[in-house]
Amino acid sequence: LVGSEMCIRDRANTNATTIYTVPTNHTALIPMIWLTNADASAAQYATVTWRDSSASVTYNLIYQKDVASKDYTIIEPNLILESGDYIQVTAETADKITVTLTAQEYMDEN
Repeated sequence: LVGSEMCIRDRANTNATTIYTVPTNHTALIPMIWLTNADASAAQYATVTWRDSSASVTYNLIYQKDVASKDYTIIEPNLILESGDYIQVTAETADKITVTLTAQEYMDEN
């Protein structure tokens, strides 16, 4: 297997924001997801979901997790995703939660 590592950063919106999608003919390991609250005075919550596209099912990794003002939380799902699967984040307030996701991608041999 030939792998590559990447770090993706985006701001979450009040609608589900797709942060990462596994490319065609790849498998990916998601070891960590950071949620950082940029709000200077209030806690903000975020929901992180994983869409298993082959099973057409969405799973909550965390649901409405409060992140304190000017603080962060780390999720360590250690998920193995298949081609077409994706991670989405929904925030309480637009542009207050910054999401940083690490992914290790591997090209499928078949």
